Amino acid sequence: MSIKISMSINGRDQGLISKNCTSKESQGDNSLLEYLDEITVITLKHEMTGSENPEDDSYPPLVITKYLDLSSPMLMNALVNEEMIDCEISVYKELPSGSSEKLYSIALTGGAIIDIHTRHRKPPKNESGTQEKLSILYHTATYTHYGRTAGSFSFVNSTYSKGFQ
Repeated sequence: MSIKISMSINGRDQGLISKNCTSKESQGDNSLLEYLDEITVITLKHEMTGSENPEDDSYPPLVITKYLDLSSPMLMNALVNEEMIDCEISVYKELPSGSSEKLYSIALTGGAIIDIHTRHRKPPKNESGTQEKLSILYHTATYTHYGRTAGSFSFVNSTYSKGFQ
C-alpha cells in the first residue's frame, strides 16, 4: 500500500506557513496541486512511551523530513522567533483507482519548532535534492482516524506544558 503524508502549518504571527508549498513555483515538476497549501512529508517520526502516571507523560518532539520549499524561510523564522504553531499532518493511502483516501490525521496544538537540519544532496531524476528535518515540540496532539476505523484521542505533553507556551 502506497502512503502519502502531507502537513499544514499555521503560525501565530506568520499565518499559513505552508501556503502554496506544493505549487509548481515551489516544487517544479513535482507539484501536487490537490495539496496546494500543504507540505509534502518524506518521513514522519513520532515516539510515544507511557508511564504509570499519565500526568507525568512526556514525549520527544515529532520529527518530519521535507523537501526545501516556499515554507523553508518561514519555518526558520518561526524557529528563531519561537513562534507558536499549530500543525495538521494527514496520512493518505493510495487506492487502486489512483485516488487517495485519508486514513488519519495528527493535530498538534501549542507547538514550536525547536530544531531544523538542512541537508543538500545530488537528487535522483525527478526529485528535489535538498531536504530539511524539523523537530516540533507540542503541547497537545490529537489523532483522528477516518474510513473504516472511528474515533480519536488526545494527549498532553507534560514536559512541554511546563515550558514555553
